[in-house]
Amino acid sequence: MVINLLAVSDQDHGTDVIELTKDDLGPFGEKYTNEDLKKWLRGVWSFTLGYGFKVHYPQGIEVSNQCFEWDGTQRFSFEERGNIIVRLYMQRKVCNEQITALKDEDDLFWLSIMSFFLALLHALSTAHYFHVVSKHLNRLQAAYEKKMKKEEAMKNKNF
Repeated sequence: MVINLLAVSDQDHGTDVIELTKDDLGPFGEKYTNEDLKKWLRGVWSFTLGYGFKVHYPQGIEVSNQCFEWDGTQRFSFEERGNIIVRLYMQRKVCNEQITALKDEDDLFWLSIMSFFLALLHALSTAHYFHVVSKHLNRLQAAYEKKMKKEEAMKNKNF
């Protein structure tokens, strides 16, 4: 990861932009003493770190894109002095040298076939369920009618 810049806002000087690199860490580098760093930080109200990185996925992984660029920004606010408020903003975009993993519709043909068979299986299991429920309902209805006939015969016998 490479840190692109450090934007510093302080009460006396406004906003400064300091480039941070591997070789020059600005106020965090070796040329500043601890006292210099403390003095510098006491004057800072906020600072923002911006950085970016790329993520490349191997060819064997089926994703929509093989490469993504991430841009991140972290803003540190010391305005209240008792609290440090940190906000992180991330943005993702597709790399310029983009290679699409799924080049044509043939790569997704197996998905259509599998969806068709799953839909067919679902339709058959639903039809089976309705058949079982209707048989059960017919049995209950027949038992109810048989019971009603018995009760009616008992009533007729008692008269």
